[in-house]
Amino acid sequence: MASSEGAAQFAGFATYGPFRTGAGYDLTVENSIYVCDAFQHRGIASTLMEALIAEARRDGRAVMVAAIGLPNEPSCALHARFGFREVGTLRGIGRKFGRSLDLLLMQKDL
Repeated sequence: MASSEGAAQFAGFATYGPFRTGAGYDLTVENSIYVCDAFQHRGIASTLMEALIAEARRDGRAVMVAAIGLPNEPSCALHARFGFREVGTLRGIGRKFGRSLDLLLMQKDL
């Protein structure tokens, strides 16, 4: 949350959830971070990522995965800054605005 003229505004969110179903994946989570356009380039994504990683560690998680629709250089750079490494790209598996999208997978051992 951020304040503008006394009114609270939504700046962004960060969350993680199950990567896949099944007990074998219980220690692996997939993250999601979103920052509203009006709040970009203020360090909010980094603050959210720090908190998300800390919470996952407190929760006993071992691996965090990011699935990033390409192109998305800001998200790729953010994850790389926090030690995520590229582990693969799924080609053409998404669709947005009538075009095919690739999905970059990155992971971080916690």
